[in-house]
Amino acid sequence: MKTATAEYRELHREIRTAARVAFDPELYAALAEYRQVVVDRPPADAPSNAARDRLERHRALAVRLKLLGLSPSHLEQLFEAGAEPQSFILPGRSAWVYGRIYEPATDVRPGQSVRVTAPSLPGRSFLGQIVTVESDGDATRGTASVRALVATPKDGLRAESFVRLVIEVPLGRRLAVPEDAILDTGTRQVAIVVGPDGRFEPRDVVVGVDAEGQIEILSGISTGDRVVTAANFLIDSESRFRAALASLSSSGPGDDPEAPTDSGALDDVRASLASGLHEPHDEFRSNRDDAPPPARSGHSGHGHVEASDPVRAPGP
Repeated sequence: MKTATAEYRELHREIRTAARVAFDPELYAALAEYRQVVVDRPPADAPSNAARDRLERHRALAVRLKLLGLSPSHLEQLFEAGAEPQSFILPGRSAWVYGRIYEPATDVRPGQSVRVTAPSLPGRSFLGQIVTVESDGDATRGTASVRALVATPKDGLRAESFVRLVIEVPLGRRLAVPEDAILDTGTRQVAIVVGPDGRFEPRDVVVGVDAEGQIEILSGISTGDRVVTAANFLIDSESRFRAALASLSSSGPGDDPEAPTDSGALDDVRASLASGLHEPHDEFRSNRDDAPPPARSGHSGHGHVEASDPVRAPGP
């Protein structure tokens, strides 16, 4: 049996969607013209109308680029990083990747990291950043379009090819446990907490986001609580689930505080729940008392799990 400690962790979730690689010629032309306007400053003795014309061109191009999805702050970031306009159209340098998010995108923002993979290039991935996020304007669906700038070598992504886009969304520090520490019956979520005296204590919990193997805890568990992982064994009915919780609640260290620790009680409950037998609750408990202890079987969790900790089992 393995346990893990509830603690605050830096969580993130991944949004996966299909996307398209586009070496955008329209965007390239607008960026090249914008860069030229910025670089070509009129001399100090130039007529006033030359400076006015340059300012008007600058504003018009800024509006055009904004319609293409680039704000003035994005332009500053691109050119401060030394990016040349041709790098947005020539293979072997960088490419625009366009994708659509089919879920609420309130946590997706420019600057977040992305990873791109292509079916034609197995085993390879290309890294980049989101440049723009544009809402599709449908409040009921909450979908959005994203544009990411991705570095690609000469033998990398091809224009107009379809790829897989993975957006890494940071969620900040949140109280979490491994997701396999939560028993979900469909109507409630329960965690099996190991008390200071070694007793198993089932607790109803309220969970938040599921973040790549970790699940956020909103209430029911505190920082430092030890929870049993790999807890999602087969439960074939709500009554059997309640019987299991009752058995766990009655498990303790026995009369002898020095009794050796053992995880057989929890293994016994797991084996009974997974057996598919349908005896009533009372019979289940009497059989549990009379039957010899089942063979021990290791249960391994996944995710961020601590080393196995012995837990007290009932005394004889």
